Amino acid sequence: MEYNETLARELQQRHDLSDATVNNWRRQRRIPDAYQDPAYSPKRDYATPGQEKLVFTLLNLGAINNTRLAVDGQRLIDIRRRKGSRMRVEEFYALQKDFLNLQEKINAYLDTGKEAALQEVLSDRRLKPFTLIPNRVLVQRIRRGGEVKPKEHEYLQEVLKEFMIAITI
Repeated sequence: MEYNETLARELQQRHDLSDATVNNWRRQRRIPDAYQDPAYSPKRDYATPGQEKLVFTLLNLGAINNTRLAVDGQRLIDIRRRKGSRMRVEEFYALQKDFLNLQEKINAYLDTGKEAALQEVLSDRRLKPFTLIPNRVLVQRIRRGGEVKPKEHEYLQEVLKEFMIAITI
């Protein structure tokens, strides 16, 4: 059907559509015919409010780089601010997969205690290592492949254990 601004806004409200969808219709100068049927509903599975809250609690820890996760950083900001956006189930599962992957890397270091595994954790782009471990000199030395002293290993293991508990989904 031909594009009509009033009808487009009405359909947006009825079907909980984003502004981008309406802009797309305006650019194409047409609204998909499926929306003529009053019984039509675009299938959307949204994450529960509890799942959204859990994700944002984890992101508020500060040690996670929102722009490097499976879901676009700006989309996460829009969802958090409720700019007509809600988190979809597939986005929640993608973020869950990211957090589980981080846990696996941290576990690999905690189980083996090897410096290569530690470098892998601290070089992961999804983490902010300087926020996680406030000692910048230590983080830089580890990233360059420098030797880690036994006391530093103990300190790092404690910090990473706490962080791993915090990101458990």
